[in-house]
Amino acid sequence: MNLPQKTMFVCMTQRPPGTRESCGPQGSAEFLQKVKDLLQQKFLWGPVRATASGCLGPCEAGPWAVVYPDNVWYRGFTSEDAKEIVEEHLENGRIVERLQFVPTTENPGGFTV
Repeated sequence: MNLPQKTMFVCMTQRPPGTRESCGPQGSAEFLQKVKDLLQQKFLWGPVRATASGCLGPCEAGPWAVVYPDNVWYRGFTSEDAKEIVEEHLENGRIVERLQFVPTTENPGGFTV
């Protein structure tokens, strides 16, 4: 088996009702499925993978995804953004800046939003 060159992890956390918000109900499942479908259609599956993950950060600012080894974090996307992220970042190596989360000097850890 060849290891992928890039892997996108998408938070699928589903917290119980009445607790903090979580990424799962914010459309991450639909987004992940669309990413997987696009990777298959473009014959990218193998060198590029997408998979579900547990919690990646503060879900109330989500949903969240991260692309490794690029260490690029995305948040607040919808399933409509899947095509742009696949084509721009996963296929062509260009980060989708409008959806990228970048820590600031005031917030170097990056997860207090």
